[in-house]
Amino acid sequence: AFSSLAIGLLFQRMSRGQKRGRTIVFSDVAVIRKVRGRWYWMFRVAELRKQHIIGAKIRVFCVRHERCPLSEEAVGVGTGRGNDVVELETAHFVSHPLPLLNGSYSSQSSSSGGDGGVDDGNYDCSFEQSILMGLPHVVVHRMDPLSPMMPPRPIWYDESGVPHGPASSPSESLTSGGAGTAESESSSSLLATVEEGTAHSTMQDGQIIPSADEITEFLHDRQAEIIIYLEGTCEVTGMALQARHSYRMEDIAFHQTFAPCVFPTSAASSSVAGGGKRWNPFSRSSKEKVEHDAVLTRIGGDETDDSCALEVDFSQFHDLVPAPYDSNSCPYIPSSSLRK
Repeated sequence: AFSSLAIGLLFQRMSRGQKRGRTIVFSDVAVIRKVRGRWYWMFRVAELRKQHIIGAKIRVFCVRHERCPLSEEAVGVGTGRGNDVVELETAHFVSHPLPLLNGSYSSQSSSSGGDGGVDDGNYDCSFEQSILMGLPHVVVHRMDPLSPMMPPRPIWYDESGVPHGPASSPSESLTSGGAGTAESESSSSLLATVEEGTAHSTMQDGQIIPSADEITEFLHDRQAEIIIYLEGTCEVTGMALQARHSYRMEDIAFHQTFAPCVFPTSAASSSVAGGGKRWNPFSRSSKEKVEHDAVLTRIGGDETDDSCALEVDFSQFHDLVPAPYDSNSCPYIPSSSLRK
């Protein structure tokens, strides 16, 4: 009898870990938007249950093909051969960790550029981010020139060996260096006025920020897939859990942002007509406590709790709203990061 009981408890404990991981939801669509001339990739994650996950951490990887010319001369920069098809060496499905904005890092790693942080002055990024799962959270990756999601500069090659980028067309580069110089300087000075020093740090190597079309073409060509791992410990069972999700290019929208889904209690009561489904993640009243075996409990209609200051409306969790083509700021990006 004791052996049967022990095996039953062990099986129940193991099965609960998989069930617990399914209560973590990721936004159906990730977004790419431009803020102060820079591209940012974002997605949203939340916990459906009211038992919080202890020590929740997120890691993100970009898996894509790598294509490199077999000779340095194949780059064709300034040789007039920029449009020639070249022979490539291809490595399929190479994994690249993505640095996350405002991630958790130690002072030692940030000062030395160790495993926890990203060097080259990007001390506001880390390959691992700690998050509070009691509220929906937006994870942000800054798509700088070193990002695996950005087309390499000055040139990159598609599957057929055809070059793309500013260096692939010498005549275009010559034009931009001639008649277009005044316009380029004027736009750079305007951006420098809006963003102190950021325009210079972005364009100091003469690199042109890719357009949305070029980013889309590049990620499609490399068959890129963004894979997310969220790990933590269940506060009820003390069991480690992991949730996984992925985004491909068809799951990414440009110039969009996430619709608000967290409201003060008074605002949330009137935000959804007819008593939409929402819940209080930090409620302390006895009627709001949820057993571990419950799939999900939400508050709707007239059920309110005065002890809670906010409510989460999951009916708007996956919704998107249009974003400006180039915003001056974003609530998900710290102002200190925008000044870098």
